[in-house]
Amino acid sequence: MPPLTINDIPEELLRQILKYEFYIDLRDTFSLFRAYFALRRTCKPSYLLLVCKHWLYVATPLFYETVELGTDRHVGQLAQVIRRNPSLGSAVRHLRIDGGYGWELDDIVQHMPHILTLSVQSCLTTNQSNAGLILALPRLNPDTLYFHCDWLVNDDVESRANYDMIWKAVANWTALRHIVYCESGDVRLSPEMLKAIATAPSLSDIWAQEWPLACMLREPAFCDAVLSSSITSLRCSYLDKCLDKFMARAGVPKDVKNLVVYESDPNDPNIKYEFFRDLRQSPSLLLRSLE
Repeated sequence: MPPLTINDIPEELLRQILKYEFYIDLRDTFSLFRAYFALRRTCKPSYLLLVCKHWLYVATPLFYETVELGTDRHVGQLAQVIRRNPSLGSAVRHLRIDGGYGWELDDIVQHMPHILTLSVQSCLTTNQSNAGLILALPRLNPDTLYFHCDWLVNDDVESRANYDMIWKAVANWTALRHIVYCESGDVRLSPEMLKAIATAPSLSDIWAQEWPLACMLREPAFCDAVLSSSITSLRCSYLDKCLDKFMARAGVPKDVKNLVVYESDPNDPNIKYEFFRDLRQSPSLLLRSLE
């Protein structure tokens, strides 16, 4: 019997091997402030596509499982690829959108029916069009939303309108179960955000650092939205449980306080399910904000 070669490996087994090589940790891909500071960039082993035609056939869909978009040019290039091969859009499972919100974004998203994880930046730069984002968001129905908005960088009429437009779409996502609020500063609780939290039919938890979660909890309108929603937990990064004292002073309803779940220390390497590794707010600010 002749010895087996790499070409004799069954396609299903080869796909599993290559899937391991193409794996990207979503905590890194969608981490807090990654778009600005590039804390932990990852690189896909695209050279594996060049081994042979069979590997190219098997690995190309894996290469497109996680897609990041940042500029109009990037979106345009991807749109050309997907127009030539629409099946690549069906391979996308995780999508991060930091820019490139023009018309071609909608062309791309139309070919991405299986998005599980979406990361979106609400703030717009000067003269940036969001025409494609307006059309694309209602087509999506992710399981998890990573939400970015930096009001210290962009706090203008266009960015606020974009913020509300995103939350309008969230309210209609029937598959959405997790919202990860990826900022460490103050939170803008717009009516559209509160409505989305209250009405998203499958939403089970919101993840945030202590400071933004405290900003939410001190607003009675947020507590009312949570109590009328399907949310079963408000998950928070661990900071000496200072949030407990904050909630007591702020008069947060008991039913809402009971939903708060502390994650283990974000620096613990043994954590299996955590979103918080990057920046942490001083606990004393939580209490001083009520004084």
